[in-house]
Amino acid sequence: IPISSAAVETEGESGNLRSGEVYTARELLQIMLLASSNDVAAAFEEYFGGKEKFAEILNSKASKMGMTGTVVYDGSGLSNSNVSSASDLSKLIKYIAEKTPEILSWTRLQNIIVQPKNDTTSKQISNINPISSGPDFLGGKTGTSPAAGENIISIFSFENRRVVVIILGSPNRANDISSLLSWVKKAYESRSRKAASRRLKPLRCYIGGRSLTG
Repeated sequence: IPISSAAVETEGESGNLRSGEVYTARELLQIMLLASSNDVAAAFEEYFGGKEKFAEILNSKASKMGMTGTVVYDGSGLSNSNVSSASDLSKLIKYIAEKTPEILSWTRLQNIIVQPKNDTTSKQISNINPISSGPDFLGGKTGTSPAAGENIISIFSFENRRVVVIILGSPNRANDISSLLSWVKKAYESRSRKAASRRLKPLRCYIGGRSLTG
């Protein structure tokens, strides 16, 4: 997929792409996931026939997945016309986890090295998601805009279970994630204690032929 000057001029410089470079779709997707590169999104739009055609493809896929409250206007998500819901995003991340889990593994990478197919110069792309290095983080993606605020969809490992956390319109998603995971931990521990207490049976001791219950 070629990178055009128009794509490079898209808002933001994440990904450090240059006009004329050529990458595989896989490499571009990795760059977009780690660096939130709007330039990559624009390159995908061009490759698939333009912004409207690309949005049509994405909306068709979203509809097939049952994401009835989602409307994709562009590939980058910069437009305020892009809308979704926590319910729809939960369907999306469940689909990814079941069908293409490799995508989630990419979002855990802290750095990748990419090299254009038509150049000998390689470059390092760093993960901008501050929680991606956490031991319980299984994958996810952040998103931010002035109108939408800070957003994130992620999967975490907790007590041999997978916990999906979706935060939309937050002023500080990092703090919100920490608070939510702390709540989950406390709720789980409380439930475990209650379940253990229900399983306990009276302790019966026999002393000199008498039965004592305690």
